Amino acid sequence: MKEDTPLVAIIGAGPGGTTCAAMLNKLGIKSFIIERTTFPRFAVGESLLPVSLDHFKEAGLLGAVEKMHFIKKPGGVFHNGLKKTRIHFSDTMNLDFDHAFSMPRSAFDFALSEEVEAQGIEILWNTCLEKGHLQGGMWTLDLVEGDTKRSVKVDWVVDASGKALLVDAKEKAQQKVQAEDPRGAIFAHLKDARRPDGFDGLATWVLTNESQTWGWIIPITNELASVGFIDLKSNIHEEGENDEAAYRRLLALFSPTRERFSDVEFARPPKSAFGFKKAIIKPSGEGYCLVGNSLGFLDPVLSSGIALATESAIRSAKGIQAMFSSTGFDWEKEYDAPLLEGINVFSGCVETWYDGTLGSLLHSDAQKPASIVTRMTSILAGGAWDSENFLTRDSAEKFRFLNRSA
Repeated sequence: MKEDTPLVAIIGAGPGGTTCAAMLNKLGIKSFIIERTTFPRFAVGESLLPVSLDHFKEAGLLGAVEKMHFIKKPGGVFHNGLKKTRIHFSDTMNLDFDHAFSMPRSAFDFALSEEVEAQGIEILWNTCLEKGHLQGGMWTLDLVEGDTKRSVKVDWVVDASGKALLVDAKEKAQQKVQAEDPRGAIFAHLKDARRPDGFDGLATWVLTNESQTWGWIIPITNELASVGFIDLKSNIHEEGENDEAAYRRLLALFSPTRERFSDVEFARPPKSAFGFKKAIIKPSGEGYCLVGNSLGFLDPVLSSGIALATESAIRSAKGIQAMFSSTGFDWEKEYDAPLLEGINVFSGCVETWYDGTLGSLLHSDAQKPASIVTRMTSILAGGAWDSENFLTRDSAEKFRFLNRSA
């Protein structure tokens, strides 16, 4: 055990970084955050899952989220053009909350950053990590803020930057890095004056039809919704289309977006995004661990990005506390392995979403046992790490079996 108090540097002030910092603070470990931008700033990922509220509660951040009065999300609506299937977050196992929140990410990230600063955790805004050097168990981090350069020494680094900055190119090449995702996205914020009442107006909608495109509707404020579409990048734009023309065409593809948003005003104009890198990076290495999207890109269909960020943040903070105590911590067995198990659950869901299995299972008219519905909903609520849920083991194969049996 180290006699002096360890110091942890966290790269990135998104939900993973701030949750890790707050949890470390609660455990008595000093940390600071390096953030290359200033907040508030625009970011995608506007929908939480209930599991993240469990994490915020544990880290002491829940009050900061709740006082923002974001849209209270009771579940999801899956619409395939013919049928609506509702997923209720009240029907889960081993989760403390029957809801999540949807919100503008700029306001959400800013609220978390303000809370950790109020707890006395320093955030170095507009500061970039130029390079890091590990020697004798200590990191020397070279930081740049404008024209000012400085170096700091720390005992451990949590990389929540989304870029795995401390994993060098050679090591990344040796790990399981997949090809660039062939899909792309186009999204906008729209005025939502025709929002339905009740559950359907608060839920996140996932839209499909006979095309390869799928879409989402996320109510982010009382007046605005985030609406976007995912497809092969070759299908996002037809010849000669700009982003707005492509977006208007895709809005008309689905009856819910056509009826709810035709000819409405943009609050944020359409923007397309491509070139997502799909990768599974080893979650820890000598002197560091990865949190959130630094671990790898997850498809947005399940809104699982922030769930991965907060799950890994809580686990990393506890691992750091154990490592610097007499308890000790095996990062490969106690951090890498369980994190990758949960990622595999989400990956199985994504795989069966794109091959049609998950949608078919959700919309099936066959009566499903209540226990199966609860276990499926628990995974969709973020419970990918729940060992008591047998669907978290070999998820893709189990979904296929259930679909064949329906």
